[in-house]
Order: sequence, then C-alpha cells, then structure tokens
Amino acid sequence: MTKTKHTPGRWEVKGGENAIRVEGGKDIGYGRTVVSFVASSRGARQDLANARLIASAPMMLSALKAICNELGVPQPGYPQPVANAYEIAKEAIARATNELEITHDG
Repeated sequence: MTKTKHTPGRWEVKGGENAIRVEGGKDIGYGRTVVSFVASSRGARQDLANARLIASAPMMLSALKAICNELGVPQPGYPQPVANAYEIAKEAIARATNELEITHDG
C-alpha cells in the first residue's frame, strides 16, 4: 500500500460569507491544514457547493479505488457500461494521484 501524497484524514468545509476553506489532516496544536480556499465571488450557494465537492475528494478517491479493486480489470464478456465505468474510474484515480499528466483541456 502506498502512502497518500495529499493531506490525509477527513476534509471539512469551514468559513463564512467572504471565504470558504476546506480543512484536512490532524490538528497538532496550530489548527488543521487548509486544503483549499474558495473565495465567495459567484454567490454563496455555488461557492459552498464547490467547497463541498473539494472536501469530498478523499472519500471519492477511496471509493473509486475500492470499486476498481473489487471489479478487477474488465475481462471479455463484461458488460460494456461496466468496462467503460472502470476505465473512467481508473483515469480519475490516475489524475488524482498524479499518475497521469493533466492537461488544461481535460
């Protein structure tokens, strides 16, 4: 098992009207790590939705890894939607773990 390179632990949304931050990791006396900072410029609802999506990233990454491990590499005879979903999940994992170069158009 490889050690994660991102801030570990549950990520949580914190903040108020002017700024929303996503915090993660353990509090070692100085507060938790600010994983992301979302400035309120598009309206509170959209900013909060963006922060919640960012905060859910570690859980989604873990779920995608578990699904791919459970499915295994698609074999001949797998339903095509399952094989397609597996490939999308593997690409998302690769992008999240920096195992795939991310381009500006993707």
